[in-house]
Amino acid sequence: MPGTTGGSPALLRHFTAAELASEQPVPVLVEFQDPPVAVFRAEHPQAGPGEVATYARALHESHYNLLRKLQQMGRALPKAGSLAGASGGSAPGGLGVGQEFVDLFNGIGLQVPGIVIRELARLEGVRTITLDRPRAYLQPGTSAIPLSGPGVRRLVYRRDTPARGEGVVVATLDAGGPPVDLPGVLVLRYQVLDTAGFGTVGSIVGALEDAVRSGAQVVHLPLGDAAGDPDSPEAAAVANALRAGVAVCGTPGGTLLTPAQVAGAWALLRQYHPDQNVLTLQAVLTGSARYAARSHGARGQGPGVPDLGRAALTRHVVTLADSPPSVAHHLGVMEHQGERVVRTWRLRVLDLGGATSPCRMGVRWLTWRPGLRASLSRRGFLLATGGEEVVDLTLQVDGIRLPDGEYRGLVEASRGGLVMRLPFRILVRRRS
Repeated sequence: MPGTTGGSPALLRHFTAAELASEQPVPVLVEFQDPPVAVFRAEHPQAGPGEVATYARALHESHYNLLRKLQQMGRALPKAGSLAGASGGSAPGGLGVGQEFVDLFNGIGLQVPGIVIRELARLEGVRTITLDRPRAYLQPGTSAIPLSGPGVRRLVYRRDTPARGEGVVVATLDAGGPPVDLPGVLVLRYQVLDTAGFGTVGSIVGALEDAVRSGAQVVHLPLGDAAGDPDSPEAAAVANALRAGVAVCGTPGGTLLTPAQVAGAWALLRQYHPDQNVLTLQAVLTGSARYAARSHGARGQGPGVPDLGRAALTRHVVTLADSPPSVAHHLGVMEHQGERVVRTWRLRVLDLGGATSPCRMGVRWLTWRPGLRASLSRRGFLLATGGEEVVDLTLQVDGIRLPDGEYRGLVEASRGGLVMRLPFRILVRRRS
């Protein structure tokens, strides 16, 4: 059951001094410390429907109590809807919220004067407070994944001429075209942007929640924002969807056609491997992709172009032992002061139903300079049917010879003529 842990989190970094001093209404999303229902289900797989419903009602009650505390402080919130608490009534004293979330994101959307935000941050049980920022069909020059740590980002999309976002093209074709050619598949469509092409973070999180609540197994999210903010409600909802066994195919920064292609590939792969969990399927799809360095040059990153034929045939996969599969594992930062630095990561090689057969391991650098070395604790072994083997990846950095920068490579596991890959990247820099 949700408790009352917490205190006074320092959650004001998303707001300017002017916003915090303003008496004008500011749209915010308040996240609570207790995990949402999807995480509760994942952590308590034996919980029945009644226990899950009780937990959800307790989350509703915690939202209701926060509004009651604000009322007791003498703060009047602009009315923007009603919050149905555990008893089914509205929020106390006519206080209201724009949206309420419990499935993938435990929080509420509020319109509050800026001067109230500091008081919200002091309330017990509050985890994060962020602006309910606008989202648009096109965000020129939006920064994407922080490839090289704080302050170093790569532009995903930029153009100077007017354009409709590619995600809008996909949505238009999806809404007006023929049914999807996937036997036994039900497609759910959600409009998160208005007719002018604008929406909010809350509208996206709400659509994700409803899709998962309705039983979606694959979500196509053809829009997004810069990745890397640990307090992002969108990032929290996507991560919790993954924990609930739902694949989310999206793009950080602007809109792209690519997520639609990946989502379609994922749906087909899900049908081909119905018994595999979402993390294993993600490793299969990324590990079997064709590396596209020649077509994308220095801008290319991640595993490459999905190859459904290879993915369907694969019977083994390689992942980091202590991390869920991702598009390209960032192994972190190797800092030095001119000395030699060595770090080791544990890998897992899993069988997915193949016959017992030899498996050979190797490392291939995509960006390499003298002073950077990689080695594996095992170069080959016999991978049994239903078995799992452990291999250690060791990276060695010569601080004198190797320039600072980001370096990328692939761990490759070859078995039965099929090579599965684990993309990785590491940031090397001199300690300041």
